[in-house]
Amino acid sequence: MAIAGRLCWLVAVLVCLPAGSALAWQYGPPEELRAECQRGEAESCYLLGQQYRDGLDTCPRDLGKAMDFFEQACQKGMASICYQAGTDLLMGSQFPKDPGRAAALWKTGCKQGHHHCCYY
Repeated sequence: MAIAGRLCWLVAVLVCLPAGSALAWQYGPPEELRAECQRGEAESCYLLGQQYRDGLDTCPRDLGKAMDFFEQACQKGMASICYQAGTDLLMGSQFPKDPGRAAALWKTGCKQGHHHCCYY
């Protein structure tokens, strides 16, 4: 969905739905994001990961699914997500510690040109 389309859709959601529902769908319906992610749209993978990480109404909190979608975003070219997700896995603050998985994400991010990922 184009940025303008998302913005228009978001305005409609904020006006028409109760506050909790509007917050949960701030980035678009999960089914749409999932389809876009499967088509290779990295941003949609990332946004879906955020919804699972935050445990919104439409996506119950599931850190495993969240990290899977963050990894997909990384593999599809979002080097900044490679760094962020790798750091989260190394620190163990939001996700269980997994230094091996963190290193794999940083290696991918480094290959994509994110220089902070190259110091793993």
